[in-house]
Amino acid sequence: MDISSVGLQSTPGHIDQELAALDPADSMQRARVLDALTTLVMTHVVPNMGYSQTGKDGEAYFDLDRTIGRDVSGFVLGVLFEPQFPDLKKPADTVLKQALDAIEIDLADAASRDAFFHCWEAQTAARSAQRLLKFLSMTTPESVDAVSLEVDGLEKLLEHALPGDLKYRILDTIFDLSRQRAFALEMQTTGPFVATTIDRWHKLFGDDDQGR
Repeated sequence: MDISSVGLQSTPGHIDQELAALDPADSMQRARVLDALTTLVMTHVVPNMGYSQTGKDGEAYFDLDRTIGRDVSGFVLGVLFEPQFPDLKKPADTVLKQALDAIEIDLADAASRDAFFHCWEAQTAARSAQRLLKFLSMTTPESVDAVSLEVDGLEKLLEHALPGDLKYRILDTIFDLSRQRAFALEMQTTGPFVATTIDRWHKLFGDDDQGR
């Protein structure tokens, strides 16, 4: 399954342009973004975790420089390499070699080029995923049930190995949505039991963001 099947592209540049035209308060558009996020992570990040490194903090991360044994300019990759592969699909080795030659990255063999592409693919997809997560955190869905569906979908992603920065961004988004769900419940319901529950939420999360 490709992310374009839900109406969004894969690379950060495309994501930024398309999200700018979407309304984070629109339930159908939020559902598209969540579907795109799930597809992006499950198609381009999770299958490539074998190309990740483990940091001193024990968290996984993707390191293109280490993969190819030299520094790689993020600017060059973004301007000259990324636009050639907007769907993040690996091309034939001859095509990939030409693209790498054009940015003066000379890798010895097809296996090295393969490792480079999969590492770049996962790294790029993770950056795009974080943009989608930021969109979902911008406002509260229209109903408590909708929030629950989004939280459930994000929690399923955490069942898989993920790079640390993406994992913690998902956790932050779940926290934001759960907090918003608590405030929505406060507005929609009454009664002693609910009041006690909401009071516990306020003590846990603080009152600064009430009314979000």
